[in-house]
Amino acid sequence: MEVSPETGEQFSKNSGKNIYEIEGHKVGVRWKKFEPQIGTELTEEARKKAIVVLPGWALTEDSKTIDSLSQSYADEASTQAYSIDTRSDGVDDYSLVRHADAIAKFITEEGITQITGVGNSQGGAELIHLSRILQEKYPDIKIDGLILLDSVGLYDQSPVKSLTKEYVADLGFRSGRELAKEKNMSAVGRFTRMSTDGLFEILREVGRSKLSYPKRLLSEIKTMSKTNPDMAKVTSSVILVQGEYDRVSSPDKIIPDGNNGFIESYPERGEYLEQNLFPSSPYVRMVVARRLGTHNVSHMRPEQVAKTSLYLLSRSNRVGSPPAASTTSS
Repeated sequence: MEVSPETGEQFSKNSGKNIYEIEGHKVGVRWKKFEPQIGTELTEEARKKAIVVLPGWALTEDSKTIDSLSQSYADEASTQAYSIDTRSDGVDDYSLVRHADAIAKFITEEGITQITGVGNSQGGAELIHLSRILQEKYPDIKIDGLILLDSVGLYDQSPVKSLTKEYVADLGFRSGRELAKEKNMSAVGRFTRMSTDGLFEILREVGRSKLSYPKRLLSEIKTMSKTNPDMAKVTSSVILVQGEYDRVSSPDKIIPDGNNGFIESYPERGEYLEQNLFPSSPYVRMVVARRLGTHNVSHMRPEQVAKTSLYLLSRSNRVGSPPAASTTSS
């Protein structure tokens, strides 16, 4: 076990916490590292490359749910993965941009020079900011691509009437309906674990924030409900993974077909995303999952999500080539 000099907290050799001063605010960066479970030990040179996983709201780098997702990416990519969670002590003017700035500093301190970013829900919005910051402040760090899993911040929505309401409905009714259709005990177990992880982290945050928790929560919700201005500045390839029935990050609002649905055609989908969401990116693709296709699809199907998203990202080296298979999973 190692002890953090800033906080006195104990961590394993593959986890820790750093604190950074960003624009007069202290931002804590908690991290956990995952090694691929198969293959040879990574060389020193190989350790300059990493998958960076940013959890969604109410989950942290230490949640079992994020462990499964991070390990799946480490195994599929045969490289190390870091799950990273951020938190600032102050409640006023909550800023994902400052949090992303702190992550960028952590990445450089770790000696990482090449990353693939994976952002889930709120983590997707944070990842978009991180991409812009790395491009502008740390151009020597190569970004192989961004993988956005049910990312928020892709369009404006009402903080309460849309985002909060749909999140609750997704966590309850829609997820229950999809699990009942699947009759998949493994998925049920993962959903139960995710719900337990989220509840535990909410209670822990209430304990830390005390009476200021409602203000902190409202600030986070407002941030997640706004369109991320840094999307237009992303210059790397982008892969989006969406649940077909997800209303928190809704496919028919990201790529609308004009008939209250989403664009089904693979080529038209990519063209719309490149022209309207990520105009500076050379390659943007979206896969829409039908099986367990709620806002939690990446947590209930981590292995499949990691395999599919990394495969699509690998195709970005062949821009313009036709897809080998449909991007809407059954």
